[in-house]
Amino acid sequence: MEVSRQKLWTKDFLIVSLINFTITLIFYLLMVTIAGYAVENFNASTSTAGLVSSIFIIGTLFGRLGTGRIIGDWGSKKTFFCGLLLFMLSTMSYFIA
Repeated sequence: MEVSRQKLWTKDFLIVSLINFTITLIFYLLMVTIAGYAVENFNASTSTAGLVSSIFIIGTLFGRLGTGRIIGDWGSKKTFFCGLLLFMLSTMSYFIA
């Protein structure tokens, strides 16, 4: 009996991996620069800038906790594209600040 093997490196896998890498990279770049930006441009104290960074991380945590239910209701593909759109819009809004 022959077992058919599925390919791992498919077009869909590469696209999702590239999108996930980009989102993670942007998240970590924002996380390490947001405190310095708050101190430099908004004249915030270092403790306030640390609080801003913490709120950024805590907001991400709560967003991830609520996403499981949304995936169950909407489906993974629709949730992915809606989340990607929201992420792009919120990331681009940093340029306004």
